[in-house]
Amino acid sequence: MARTEPEPLTDPAPRCARCSDVIGVYEPLVQVDGDMARRTSRAAEPTIAAKAGPFYHLDCYESDLARLDTQARARDDSG
Repeated sequence: MARTEPEPLTDPAPRCARCSDVIGVYEPLVQVDGDMARRTSRAAEPTIAAKAGPFYHLDCYESDLARLDTQARARDDSG
């Protein structure tokens, strides 16, 4: 029986823009496109990697939002 090579990946897994880890198929992710951010997963949208990014793990995205919110409050309190 002839050995066949695996097909190349045409839709590589997206990586998180914050931590650079691969975003797993069943992990919730956030896709940011301009001013819009939306929550989805690769399981729900198998072709998501072909769309505009950046992409974030949900936890990475939420922790960045919390950090930015804390910094904004600190600026408001000091001014």
